[in-house]
Amino acid sequence: MDKDLFLHILDDSSSEDEFVFEESEDEELLENLVLSVKGRRNSIINYSTSVITKYTEEEFKMHFRISRTMFNTLCSMFADSEYYKNLRADKRMSSEDHLAIFLWFAGHEASCFRDISDRFNVTISTVSRTITRVTNFLSRLSPQVIKWPTDEEKAASSQFFKARCGFAGAIGLHLNVHIWSHCGKFTGTIQ
Repeated sequence: MDKDLFLHILDDSSSEDEFVFEESEDEELLENLVLSVKGRRNSIINYSTSVITKYTEEEFKMHFRISRTMFNTLCSMFADSEYYKNLRADKRMSSEDHLAIFLWFAGHEASCFRDISDRFNVTISTVSRTITRVTNFLSRLSPQVIKWPTDEEKAASSQFFKARCGFAGAIGLHLNVHIWSHCGKFTGTIQ
């Protein structure tokens, strides 16, 4: 490694966000070395075990956007998946922490990797890898979870929407979607 780059990494003015490394063990070792030399940042210790476990069902659903039962089911499925089993057993976080990090990111519009890393006491690169890993896992589940309507169901739905709403050919709707479009000022003519 270039000496100037290493000194730049150790420079107090450099942001931790600049150093999101790939999945290499050497790079993770370097990141941990940098953090130990620069000093550990303040973060929440044992958030998963000391805070999340105390959430009421309502609080849990508010923060993670799913029920605790669904969370536990997904954790079990993730723990049995190749995405989790292929991680080094001595280095991996729990399946619960993986899913909690992903759901916190997905469910909080203003969250960023730094906030999540502070909340769960992990490095920013760990947050990045965790989100990617759980996203890939959930994407693999889509054929089991997403079910397309049969031709008969499409016809019945289309008839319902035509009779009820006046929309011919509609087979469903998606709630709470707002698509904003700013087209600018129209100066032409419509023919």
